[in-house]
Amino acid sequence: MAELENKPDDHTKNYTAFPALHLAYLGVQKEYQRKGVGTILLKDVIDKAYKVSLLAGLYALTLQSIDRQSTMFYESLGFEPYTRDNIAPKMLIPIRTIIDLVEGGAGG
Repeated sequence: MAELENKPDDHTKNYTAFPALHLAYLGVQKEYQRKGVGTILLKDVIDKAYKVSLLAGLYALTLQSIDRQSTMFYESLGFEPYTRDNIAPKMLIPIRTIIDLVEGGAGG
């Protein structure tokens, strides 16, 4: 997987058949939102996805956004929609991007 180019269209044409690690849910209690907690939690997920990618062939870390606000949050961290839902799309960040972040020092 590490030698593949970073082209989501190569693997996401069939939305159910590309190797990925899926984040089922990430939530922050209302009173703690917009204080960096979600970013810290997602950093931990990215670090773990990196470790899994060392053992298993993955193309991406995926998740399902729940509304426009969460979509904007995930986009600000490098996730891209791979479905056409403009409000709550399925999103991904390629594992190659995660590897670059972690090995470049931005992920830990």
